Amino acid sequence: MTTRSLTAVLAVAMLAGLFAFTAPARAASACAAAVIRDWDNGRLDASYAPACYREALSALPEDIRIYSSAENDINRALIASLAKKSASTRNAKLGGVKGIVRTLASAKSANAVQARAAQAAADPNARAVPLTVLAFAAGALVLVSAASVSVVARRIRRTRR
Repeated sequence: MTTRSLTAVLAVAMLAGLFAFTAPARAASACAAAVIRDWDNGRLDASYAPACYREALSALPEDIRIYSSAENDINRALIASLAKKSASTRNAKLGGVKGIVRTLASAKSANAVQARAAQAAADPNARAVPLTVLAFAAGALVLVSAASVSVVARRIRRTRR
């Protein structure tokens, strides 16, 4: 084999490997895109099929999944959608399902909880540090102290040898 043909074979192998190891791009269907768009607008007020919510969860970009409450909000809407679907198929337990839907609809989103926490942190009258924070800080201080004593003891042993 010549150098030129060896280079060509190597280039083709590298391209094949590149395409083999790249993850396929997930394109969201129209209903999944609509769910994500509604969440982005601040309300999941429309009622979608459970499959749309599942597709939206699988098509959710990683940064939105990590840094926002989108996954929890869409899961909550999925559960409400399943409860509504269950209510329409089973008339015997209609009251219980309505109660679940009401409970889910009245549940506070993570954004509301974060806003309330930020408001509490900005309160100028809040001066006290919670006891649990002090306890964990003391535990961390003990662990760091123990580690530093261990390092110092090892150094002393090394110098004595």
